[in-house]
Amino acid sequence: MLKGTVGGVYRLFRVQVIESWSTNCLGLRMDVFLTGGTGFIGSHVVMELVHRGHQVTILARNPDKIPAFRGMEQIELVQGSLGDMEVIRRGLRGKEACIHIGLNYREERDWRTLFDDTVPTVEMAACAAELGVKQFIYTSSTSVNDNLYFPENWSDPSAKINIDSSTAHTPSTYYGATKAACENYLSALSYQSDMRVNTIRPGYTFGNPVVEGAPTQGDDRFRKLVQAAMGHEPIQLCKTEGTQFIWAGDIAKVYADLLESQHNRKIYYALSAKFTTWAELAEEIIQKTASKSELTLTPPSSDGALVWDVDAIKNDFDHAFNSWPHLLDHVDYCIRQERV
Repeated sequence: MLKGTVGGVYRLFRVQVIESWSTNCLGLRMDVFLTGGTGFIGSHVVMELVHRGHQVTILARNPDKIPAFRGMEQIELVQGSLGDMEVIRRGLRGKEACIHIGLNYREERDWRTLFDDTVPTVEMAACAAELGVKQFIYTSSTSVNDNLYFPENWSDPSAKINIDSSTAHTPSTYYGATKAACENYLSALSYQSDMRVNTIRPGYTFGNPVVEGAPTQGDDRFRKLVQAAMGHEPIQLCKTEGTQFIWAGDIAKVYADLLESQHNRKIYYALSAKFTTWAELAEEIIQKTASKSELTLTPPSSDGALVWDVDAIKNDFDHAFNSWPHLLDHVDYCIRQERV
């Protein structure tokens, strides 16, 4: 009798210790304020956080954009934009973390993005620090280095250019400059407050809608390739053009792991380890659609290549993503959409 009682108490104690350790040490069950949660990447991040037990408050211009979110107990939707600082202040109050994915987008991506995106981002982060939010995760972009997309800017156009978090900002677009400016202000804020500030720079992110009614990526190159193949049109691509595609479900893991960590002032390139060309994808699409399209590959303008260093997500979170299976699944999704 005593043995059974002791065993039962031990099991109960063990469960309580594990639950307490999971909650406090791994940062589970946090209350998070998140922008951009009804967008493509954001919706995947929301679902990853929900699956891990977090409570998520989403700032959304249209709270009804993804109807499935309305029925989830762990999700609260607050109507507002990045310019609604009073709404943001109320949303941030009492939160443990803020994940900023939203973009205050305008059709003219010119110098006015400074006021549309940089200023609201800095104001939001300053407000979060003032209210005692413990961590701020900012969504930047590989565009902070978009000058390097042009081989003429390389010292050696035949070399492989390895880009990591120590590579200096070299934006050639206003969008890249906006993201770089935000990173610089947030870095300063991390030294002027007790709030931890970390940055994720996504690369080309793809994937199917995470729940019914959610969006897929805004870029339409997958869809155009499928349309060309299904129409048996000729397809011409650069032989080496491609990128380290990352599946949205994988990038969501980076956000969630970072949220549950104690890291500070870290920058993560969120891409897969494998480089995939558009030509490889086109070949798969032609095969899957039984297309008669003729694929022509043109030579590259340079023998060099850009490689985004993903060692940081490997070292800190043990992630070395392989996007290929998800790319094939996404191709199947795009084909189904065109056949509807």
